[in-house]
Amino acid sequence: MLAPLLARPPIDYGEAVDDMAVIVTGVSGSGKTTIGKLLAARMGWRFGDADDFHSPENIAKLSHGHPLTDEDRDPWLDAIGDWLDARHSEDVSLVLACSGLKRKYRERLRAGRPQVRLVYLHGSRQVIATRLAQRHGHYMKAHMLEGQIADLEEPGPDEPVVTVDVATTPQQIVAEIQTALDLPTPPAP
Repeated sequence: MLAPLLARPPIDYGEAVDDMAVIVTGVSGSGKTTIGKLLAARMGWRFGDADDFHSPENIAKLSHGHPLTDEDRDPWLDAIGDWLDARHSEDVSLVLACSGLKRKYRERLRAGRPQVRLVYLHGSRQVIATRLAQRHGHYMKAHMLEGQIADLEEPGPDEPVVTVDVATTPQQIVAEIQTALDLPTPPAP
């Protein structure tokens, strides 16, 4: 059984591109990195984690349990955008794990980038909290989930975003994303 793709009309992405950048979004603990790495491996694409683009100041702030402001995120979003543009200029397809909590962040990452496809990993508060409680060694702590949920602006019906429920296995979620984005299943090696 595939993960339930939440009901939405088909997405028109406009012009076709040779490369694709799939940005997997959601709150911390939704599985962005796990799903992103699995999708990238399955497609033979490059994987990137938006956490790697945070400044040392942002990481210190998060490590001490302080949420980031929009101003904190501005240089981070610029760095991510530069990375997306550089990969696009190389015709490199990729998957990026990125929280994308607010609509304006998603719009900023998509603006002028026809190769970008957004996937939102939706999960119940209980499922996400359980996952965060089991995670160790990450600077994003379980108690910060409430702040992320407060900041989260779930994609509206007018946003070109594939929304997938995370209540199933990573393999099922990736298969659902492949189907929703009409990604070919690469032949087994």
